Amino acid sequence: MTKFYASRLLVVLMLVGFQFASAQSLVHYWNFNNNATVAALTTPTSSLVPGAALNAIPGGSSTIDAPGGTGQNFGTQNLNARNGDPAGSHLRFNNPIGGTLEFLLPTTGYADPVVKFATRRSGSGAGSQQWAYSLNGTTFINFTTITVNDADPELVTLNFSAIGGADNNPNFRLRVTFAQGGGGTAGNNRFDNFTLDATPTGGDVNPPVATITPLNGATNIQVLPVLTIAFNEAVRLVAGDATLNNSNVDAAVELRLGNAAGPIVPFDATVSGNSIAISPLSPLTNSTSYYVALLPNTIEDVNNNAITSTVSSVFTTIAVQPSLSPGDIAIVGYRMSATGVEDEIAFLVLKTLTPGTVINFTDSKYTTNAQPQCDGGIEWTSPTNACLPAGTVVRLETGTLVATVGTTTGTAFGLSSAGDQVIVYAGTAAAPTYLTALTSNGWIAVNTTCGGSESMLPVTLSSGVNALNAATAPGNTAGNAVNAYYNGITAGTPDAIRAAIMTPSNWIASAASTAPQTWPAWSFPAAIQVTNVEAINPTTIVITFSGLVNPSLASQTSLYTGIDGISGAVVSSNTITLTYSVPFGNQQYELLIGNIPGSNGFSSGCPVTYSFDGSLSTIDFEIYDFTITPNPAQDVIRFSKTADISIFDMTGKQVLSASQVDELDITPLRSGVYLVRTTAGEVSRLMVN
Repeated sequence: MTKFYASRLLVVLMLVGFQFASAQSLVHYWNFNNNATVAALTTPTSSLVPGAALNAIPGGSSTIDAPGGTGQNFGTQNLNARNGDPAGSHLRFNNPIGGTLEFLLPTTGYADPVVKFATRRSGSGAGSQQWAYSLNGTTFINFTTITVNDADPELVTLNFSAIGGADNNPNFRLRVTFAQGGGGTAGNNRFDNFTLDATPTGGDVNPPVATITPLNGATNIQVLPVLTIAFNEAVRLVAGDATLNNSNVDAAVELRLGNAAGPIVPFDATVSGNSIAISPLSPLTNSTSYYVALLPNTIEDVNNNAITSTVSSVFTTIAVQPSLSPGDIAIVGYRMSATGVEDEIAFLVLKTLTPGTVINFTDSKYTTNAQPQCDGGIEWTSPTNACLPAGTVVRLETGTLVATVGTTTGTAFGLSSAGDQVIVYAGTAAAPTYLTALTSNGWIAVNTTCGGSESMLPVTLSSGVNALNAATAPGNTAGNAVNAYYNGITAGTPDAIRAAIMTPSNWIASAASTAPQTWPAWSFPAAIQVTNVEAINPTTIVITFSGLVNPSLASQTSLYTGIDGISGAVVSSNTITLTYSVPFGNQQYELLIGNIPGSNGFSSGCPVTYSFDGSLSTIDFEIYDFTITPNPAQDVIRFSKTADISIFDMTGKQVLSASQVDELDITPLRSGVYLVRTTAGEVSRLMVN
């Protein structure tokens, strides 16, 4: 067995394998970016030969920690990523000594295999990786031992081109076991972007593999995205064997609205290496689906193997996002290491969120690097069909991506009992708007790493104002509040509640590996909501709210738009009466009710639209010879004459109609007030019990 340090191995084996690099194909690839489950994490990202697999053979207490494979600067470096893949999660193998990772890497049709991957260990993780190969699938031959460092990930290359039996072999396998070496006996070893490249034998017969980003079904894509189509080898245009360049690439791709039959969306495509970038010429529409595709029979490799079918992806753009500021979100509970339960965050919404608001939660750190915020983490989206009122508490499991409200995507993460941070922001890691952050063990002044147990506080946040340093919370262990929850006031203005939450003495902490704390059933003040809108006469609309309205702020007529001639807004308790100088006419009206401040300091947040038919509000109900009996009623009503009847609710929506009737079954209607109108314009008010 030959022993190399990883840095020496990198140099020696890369030099030996350089002659193959330009002619080789990416045969097997794991980018480990899907860490939803162990099965998803260990499934190959791409493979040209059937039979590739990754198996964890148990031994000792070894286990694959799927959600824990984040941070540690893998995302920052993204070593050996292929096809333009973004940084994501990686493979984390906990307590590796005694366990084995086995890669099934059939090389049928290929020769001179070269394996590459990024790796590092934790401080107490195994210091040596012992790699062996098999040519028959059962007997393993020692190949090399790698010294693994507790530092930034390093790229390792294992070159099997000198082993003839590794060529064209359906049973080729690699196995790695672990020893303490210069490390510890617990901890973990981590791997990312594992690849096998090889040279096709007997001529290349495989077409290029095209990978589109964003992936099919992706959501919350920015409205000015850069879409990419990456290939696993050099490509050219099919027509005339032309080199693919910025002038001719548009003929191979398309961008459409909705689907393959939708209108063309203008774009500019550019070529860089083995990748095509597609940029819309103007911002896309929010909350809209788009279709991007590589057209069939347009692209081939240098051996004339063409991609003969369409490769496409349908993605949805992000909803219009609200303007959020530091302190609009506050974390009120977290579990980093409680026995028998998932790691979890509970957060309070202090500003009503519009439908489809996207907020990022990450344990990746804030640094002094060129991009201060490290990538990775969970993307949480508020409900897309309704506003989420201020005062709502949402619970989010960081390992399972389960939330009590809204939906989650992105990279799951685990929180470390040695101390950890959660940073919350809107936007992207490259351009974040920080909302809040917490640390269980204190902020540090300088940091360059995306992993570990410590982070700097983002510069736009202030500890004790809109960020929490829980290190001194009652119940902390040596300055580390591993599990904790807020136990302070739940009444008052948003500013008072936020200040209390950011005060460590208002929290209760517990140590690592203790029973889950019982969190309070927090009941914070709720944002007021519109409960009813009614045009009660030709010049008056009454709006009713779920709580008291701020008299001075809510009387601003600029909050009520869509109908000209508003002359006043009078607040009384939980109602606002709008008056208009011009009577409503025989037409449809739409009133847009804006962000109305409540007396408790929590505003309604989401605009409400009230539509109504002006003719329903201009009628003197006493002058028509048209009556309804009984009234109130609950099952059948009778009219004073036979007529064509339409019944409207108080928003102006038609809910029932009938032709030439003198009675009508109203059991489908809920309790409430309705307007009944004939085609002659006669209107009566109906009360349904």
